[in-house]
Amino acid sequence: MGIKDYYPTKRFSDRVENYVKYRLSYPKECIKYLNDEPLAKILFLSRIFA
Repeated sequence: MGIKDYYPTKRFSDRVENYVKYRLSYPKECIKYLNDEPLAKILFLSRIFA
């Protein structure tokens, strides 16, 4: 094992561009809904669709 294996910031630094390019994103409407709704309602809806 090389020194990179012990330091995640060094081990993954060459993969940052791919992470940013391919990471999941959510529509702004979904984020707004989650920010505006009380936690209890979100938990209730999660049980309905689970």
